[in-house]
Amino acid sequence: MWATLTAQHDSITFDFGNGDTRSCAGFGTPIVDTNTLDEGPCGYTYRQSSPDDAPYSVGVTTTWSISYTSSSGSGSLDPFNRTANFDHDVDEIQTIGREN
Repeated sequence: MWATLTAQHDSITFDFGNGDTRSCAGFGTPIVDTNTLDEGPCGYTYRQSSPDDAPYSVGVTTTWSISYTSSSGSGSLDPFNRTANFDHDVDEIQTIGREN
């Protein structure tokens, strides 16, 4: 008996720890222009800092499709999800600009 599995990355989902989520096809869309304020289709900007003693608990989930071929036939398995979690402290910086 033998089997060959092929995994293909489908999407990535971010849980920002504040109730907001964002899902993106593939691995997301790279930022092309770093001099813009545009978040792009997969970007995100926190609108509120995290509490002083409690950073946001962020979760990142990748979803994979898995197909197989074996000596008994071929088909696909249920989507495979893998999640990583980490704490992320968001602070606020306030500035004032003045012309000379």
